[in-house]
Amino acid sequence: MPSRRYHPKSKSGCGQCKRRRIKCDEKHPICSACLRRSHTCDFEINGSAAPARARERKDAACLSGQSPYINGSQSAQPEATADSFNFLLSPVDQELSLELSLIDLELMHHYTLKTSVTISATEGLEDIWKDLVPQLALKHDYLMHSLLAVTALHRAISSPVQDPYEKYALQHQNRALTLFQPVVSGITQSNCNAFFMFTVFALRYALGIPQVSTKHLKNDSIDQILEIYALLRGIAVIVAPAFAWIAQGSLSPLLNRHLRYTTDVEVGEIPEDIRSALDRLDERNKAQADTEDEAVSSLCSSAIRGLRTCYRRMDQYPIEEGPALYWLSTVDSEFVDLIKSHDPMALAVFAYFGVALHTASSSWWSAGWGRHVVEATSHVLEDEWHDLVWVAKQKVEVSFSTGLKS
Repeated sequence: MPSRRYHPKSKSGCGQCKRRRIKCDEKHPICSACLRRSHTCDFEINGSAAPARARERKDAACLSGQSPYINGSQSAQPEATADSFNFLLSPVDQELSLELSLIDLELMHHYTLKTSVTISATEGLEDIWKDLVPQLALKHDYLMHSLLAVTALHRAISSPVQDPYEKYALQHQNRALTLFQPVVSGITQSNCNAFFMFTVFALRYALGIPQVSTKHLKNDSIDQILEIYALLRGIAVIVAPAFAWIAQGSLSPLLNRHLRYTTDVEVGEIPEDIRSALDRLDERNKAQADTEDEAVSSLCSSAIRGLRTCYRRMDQYPIEEGPALYWLSTVDSEFVDLIKSHDPMALAVFAYFGVALHTASSSWWSAGWGRHVVEATSHVLEDEWHDLVWVAKQKVEVSFSTGLKS
């Protein structure tokens, strides 16, 4: 029998490879196995330097009295001084602050390699998120802090070690808002792109922060969901004066992507079970109009029509939360007041918005929100209304004991 081929064992591989009992190629800052499986590599977390075998060779050379970088006998080695670098010194008229935040450098590295990739879901927008947005952030501090806040949030959600990234996300977001508030009413052609991107990051942060921990969830879940509605309305107010400038500038492809959801669409198909559920809601709403407030019935009827269009858009643009969020941003404010007052018909309609958001949410920042909407409305509705939201609960597999993240 031929002898088994010898394979040198790795004593300095990452923990992921050791636990899986596979050979680690020890590439830095992340080994090939972890990169291929999107695992968090120990080398990336610990910031390890060169592989141990290279360190061992240098250590052995040093112990023998020989520099690993300079050939020659031990007696020929000069005394180590910094004089050789003196010619690099230059006079400086004014000393500038050169504080270097390693965590911010790490976050920017993570944004460039990973976070920007997760955001640029549409083909052709990669360069905007990876190159143009960081360039804008370098010119506007509020945008830079907003970018770093979302990146830290992504790091906290995707990493097994959330702390301290959650804290960095909170600190950067607070700083971003502090810097943005004094300039929010001064949008111009020169800063409109930075304003627009700030609002885009703010929306992702608002959706993403509850993914980290339930401590970011409020006692009244419906009110917290409707804060996203208020944010979307606020974004529209901020961006509206500069709409033409943005549409003609370098961010126009990004803006055009959002405009796809504003056009009337009748060609998409609504899933049969959702169509039937919306028909039942419509019938119940019309029946109530004869005995209850006709204005309330009209508001709910309009919201149901909007949901039908939302589902048709989703058929055209699957796995995009844009159509669902567009419905939320454009629904009548008086309908939102009905939800706040726990009107049962409005809550039942709102549950099917949750289904739309759940169906489309494949992003790390919006995962779980649709289920949370259905769960929150189901908790409030009386038993007689549960037959109308049964399809919604079935679609999201709602559990009354779960939130966004435990």
